[in-house]
Order: sequence, then C-alpha cells, then structure tokens
Amino acid sequence: MPVILSFVERGWQAAREWSLHQRPPQTTVIHLIKGSLDAEVRALIRPVHQVELIAIPRKVFWPAAFLLFLWYAGAGRLQAIMVDNDRSLKRCGLWATWVPIPVRLVA
Repeated sequence: MPVILSFVERGWQAAREWSLHQRPPQTTVIHLIKGSLDAEVRALIRPVHQVELIAIPRKVFWPAAFLLFLWYAGAGRLQAIMVDNDRSLKRCGLWATWVPIPVRLVA
C-alpha cells in the first residue's frame, strides 16, 4: 500500500485534516509529530484507518524521519512527503532528489 509521510513540527491539526479529506484512496498517511501529545489530546483523537499519528521526541525527530524515509522509499511504497514549514521543505526536497517523489508544503 502506498505511503505518504507527513513531518509535522508546528501543529498537527491541519495535516491531519488534509489526510482525512484529501488523501488519495488506498493510501496510508503517517504523521510524525515533533514532540509529545498529551494523554488528554490523544484521547480526543478519533482513530482513522490508514491515518496514523506518531509523536517523536524532539531530539530524535529528524533521524527518525530520515530512517522512515529510507524504509518506505527502499520498499518502493513512498508516494510523497508533506511538511509544514519552509526549512523542512528544503531538507526533504533534498531527500526527494534521491527518489522521484513530490514534497508538498501543507500549512
């Protein structure tokens, strides 16, 4: 199944809304959130099939993001990368030169 990786550094709500309403059919969207989610917030988030939210500690966010990029790109499943700021767009745009995938800015 194709995968879209979403690297979220500044609020996860807009990226999740995109994945709920505009993600391509039969595609899984994995949102990596920089930092933690409070238990109360996690309890409010309704689980949705093919949409995942994963909180990653700040210090290991980019190494974890890069490893997931390599994993899904190597498996041929990576369809696109979504980011929420210009700095991330530049970083992931460099990664995307290694495999022909689009990198989108979703703010």
